[in-house]
Amino acid sequence: QSIWLDSKYSASEYGTQNLDQILGKREVFPYPKSQYAVSECIRISAEKKDACIVDFFAGSGTTGHSVLQLNKEDGGKRRFILCTNNENNICEEVTYERLKRVMRGYKDKKGEKIEGLGGNLSYYKTDLINTEKLSRITDEARARIACRAGEMIALREETLREIDSNDWWQIFQGIHKTTAIYFREDKIKLSLLIKEVEKIKTPVVLYIFG
Repeated sequence: QSIWLDSKYSASEYGTQNLDQILGKREVFPYPKSQYAVSECIRISAEKKDACIVDFFAGSGTTGHSVLQLNKEDGGKRRFILCTNNENNICEEVTYERLKRVMRGYKDKKGEKIEGLGGNLSYYKTDLINTEKLSRITDEARARIACRAGEMIALREETLREIDSNDWWQIFQGIHKTTAIYFREDKIKLSLLIKEVEKIKTPVVLYIFG
């Protein structure tokens, strides 16, 4: 057992007050955790500096903030994935806004500039698909669904920048590789995609929906 007594673990002082400073508003989220408490939990449980931290209850975004702070401190390349149902627009107005500000920098209530922690941020919205009706939908509708799934595949492959998109394929680029997605059963345009892929210098991961 261990007990953390330092004031920096206080949810009031380094949770609520810290969030108020970042967003410039009072009490926008009830009982946010201290980023230092979360940072210590991550430091203890995820020793690798390139770990991917997943939080299925993102809340005010403390987990993401903590990961950014740790990376700044030790030069790590940790990533985070935060999930929320966006109840009362919390994701758009609190979680996303907080992370955007701590990455870019912001001014506190005294007007003093707080240096940004750096990093990249992508925001995805998901939706439910009625799988029972998939066998009865048109090919055009299937293609639209496959296209909408492209960003999730790109996220999985760590190739987040879309460099090409049309009615037949998508191409996403990352630092070390590229992801190409062909999302129609009709393969008439596949040879054209192959020609585009052959121009790319980095390794390519190719997905073909059939």
